[in-house]
Amino acid sequence: MKPLVLVVVAAAAFAGCGSGTTPVSYCNDLQAELCARVFDCTDPPPPEPTLFGTSVAGCAAMLEAKNCATASNTQPCPVGQAFHADKADACVADLKGVSCSTFNAGFNSDDCMAVCS
Repeated sequence: MKPLVLVVVAAAAFAGCGSGTTPVSYCNDLQAELCARVFDCTDPPPPEPTLFGTSVAGCAAMLEAKNCATASNTQPCPVGQAFHADKADACVADLKGVSCSTFNAGFNSDDCMAVCS
């Protein structure tokens, strides 16, 4: 379960920095995809309910409330950094495309790291 916790921490770190189309939509999309991967890849299922809820939809709602409530479209990144919508879209695509073995070993994406840069 430790790698999954690391992914949640990484998702929280990018909560204010991303985009699908906007930074706020990126934050929500990232949480939803993270939850889909957690429920697809946790073995044995189900994942820890106190961290991820009991369903993909419940997990997404919980993580969106925790990580995206303060996301902003007007100032999504730390001072001195710019938001990159193309990297945000690529980050979500990277998460969607990662194998469960890679996800469980600790998902890492250069695109996700460059959303705010």
